[in-house]
Amino acid sequence: MSEAIRVTRVTKRYGNIVGVADLSFAVAPGSLLTLLGPSGCGKTTALRLIAGFERLDGGSIVVGGAEVSGPEIHVPPEKRRVGMVFQDYALFPHMNVVANVGYGAQGRERVEALLDLVGLSGLEDRLPHELSGGQQQRVALARALAPQPAVILADEPFSNLDASLRTRVRREVKAILQDSNTTAVFVTHDQEEALSISERVAVMNDGRVLQVDNPSNLYRNPINPWVAGFLGEADFIKGRAAAGRVDTPLGIFATDLSGPVQVMVRPELVTLVPDPDGDAVVAGSEFYGHDQLVTVILSGGAGVRARLGTVPVFAPGTRVWVKAEGPVIYPV
Repeated sequence: MSEAIRVTRVTKRYGNIVGVADLSFAVAPGSLLTLLGPSGCGKTTALRLIAGFERLDGGSIVVGGAEVSGPEIHVPPEKRRVGMVFQDYALFPHMNVVANVGYGAQGRERVEALLDLVGLSGLEDRLPHELSGGQQQRVALARALAPQPAVILADEPFSNLDASLRTRVRREVKAILQDSNTTAVFVTHDQEEALSISERVAVMNDGRVLQVDNPSNLYRNPINPWVAGFLGEADFIKGRAAAGRVDTPLGIFATDLSGPVQVMVRPELVTLVPDPDGDAVVAGSEFYGHDQLVTVILSGGAGVRARLGTVPVFAPGTRVWVKAEGPVIYPV
């Protein structure tokens, strides 16, 4: 089996509202794919369709080599070999850790193995309210893994954790899934979370998948300006391409396009060189301790940002030369 999940041209409507449209993507066995997009883009609908909580209006869904949703088929959720991790964990409050995990497991040996996998050995008798948020999340994951599902689905699984805990828990969850060789699909609106935890990311908007790729390629080569802006900090400079190049205040860049274009640059790929004769001027800066974000106004009046180290400190009014690397050029 080359794919653990295949979603092919899936459509779901709610009256006149389109939940997802012509949705297609695949997930390799043992890998983690994240559906990333703004609120209301259809990512949770996609997850619910895979889980079987919703019936599709068109297309097909295959899980573990078997078609589970299609024009003439709808396998109920409990028969799909799909484990679900919810945003609020959905633990049984009156059951201890062993009972929660054992709800879907066969035998105490399986429960003990799962608790060891998620690092909760020794907490078997605790009730959910006696656990931290991160521990509750790991109980929820262990319970989802208990019946040995073909895939794990997780809807915003870290959103209830504070920022510092969220980073640690998602790192732990990723390691647990890798150690158990589990296929997983996550849903999030958090770009940093998606890029850091996933092997592949599917960016969604308006019910459609716009681009699917590994995090590095996705970030460096976004398919259009919307994806570029959604995935992280991006600045756009207008220009006109001709004869295989486009001239901008940031430099001359090669391109196969012609006519009006937008040149996208990431702040971390912009460098500044202080020089009284520089053709750009520093407008302001934000200092974060580990780095600083400096805004400069170019000779043509456009503004760009540079994410730099802590030194030197660029005061407003400082004249600089600006250089950018790795631009992506889009037609207008």
